[in-house]
Amino acid sequence: MQDHKKLRVWQRAHGLTISVIQCSKKWPREMGWLKTQLVRATASIAANIAEGAGQETSAQFGRFLATALASSNEVSNHATVAYDCGHMSITDFNYVEGEIEAIRAMLIVLQRRVRESEARSFERQTNLPCAQDF
Repeated sequence: MQDHKKLRVWQRAHGLTISVIQCSKKWPREMGWLKTQLVRATASIAANIAEGAGQETSAQFGRFLATALASSNEVSNHATVAYDCGHMSITDFNYVEGEIEAIRAMLIVLQRRVRESEARSFERQTNLPCAQDF
């Protein structure tokens, strides 16, 4: 288990969530469904990183990182819809897309490190001498 707030990817995802909330405040009421979906998907990235960081094993953490990565794709989709409908400025859209790309890259690197850590842990467990060897 680790403090999720110390993870740079969580910090970046959290910051994006705050930015998306601020950006979507000015959307018309009839776009409330899209605002809700976009905010929830964005918040889900940071939430899954946080929940995964609190798990007992690397494998469990890895599953939460995969979910966070999937949520990043959902954010990109919803931001594209908002932009295409004229509710998100090109500046806001480019910011969201740039942050999502950076967060995805960070998640992929973290996933790789978690998998490597898990593999090393497994190797250590399987290389232990058996009681019958003594």
